[in-house]
Amino acid sequence: MQNTNILTVEDFSHVQKLTFPASGGMSGSFRTPPHALVHTFKFKTYCPLVFKRIREFFGINIAEYMLSICGNYNYLEFISNSKSGQFFFYSHDGKYMIKTQTKEENKFMKRILPHYYKYVSENPDTLLVRILAMHRVKMYHLRRKVHFVIMSSVFDTLEEIHSIYDLKGSLSGRNASAKEKASGGVLKDQDLLDDHIKFKFGSKKEAFIKQLRADANFLASLNIMDYSLLV
Repeated sequence: MQNTNILTVEDFSHVQKLTFPASGGMSGSFRTPPHALVHTFKFKTYCPLVFKRIREFFGINIAEYMLSICGNYNYLEFISNSKSGQFFFYSHDGKYMIKTQTKEENKFMKRILPHYYKYVSENPDTLLVRILAMHRVKMYHLRRKVHFVIMSSVFDTLEEIHSIYDLKGSLSGRNASAKEKASGGVLKDQDLLDDHIKFKFGSKKEAFIKQLRADANFLASLNIMDYSLLV
């Protein structure tokens, strides 16, 4: 008997496709509900079993996850990343973030997914972003395809957030602008030093540094150099 807990090579390349006509209907073995859009759209889910395992590994309740992402709610925020040109959306409850991807980013994520899956499954305390799903929507009337990933939001916490620092381990050009500081925006490495911020980890310091180093080495092994620590 085949062990259903073991992922196969095909699981890391499988794509589930669904068609959503405005009036609803059958798409393969799934019944799609009617929707308010006048036009039909197509929806792709990449590697559904792999990401299902990742969500389970991070202890995410599937019913609550679906309600957050697919419930009849508007998204809370809309943020444009000026460097990448991609967009960020937050689920209504702030638990999850949706980030659009370029076609090249989508291909890259599919290529490294086996490595990412193995790493997060072996490193439960990883500080890497938790990528929970990857999809594509094709809108016929717009003649456009939109790729996106769904991630856990690091801002989903009961703790009060006073300041946010994006740390790259460099001081070159790592100052927030006066406008960013005035608006309470994200601060950078030099700002951390100027503010005389010190972190106290106590007995957890060694474990934190070890995990941080392991995460950095993992990203370096994939030739990913543009990453940072959000504090």
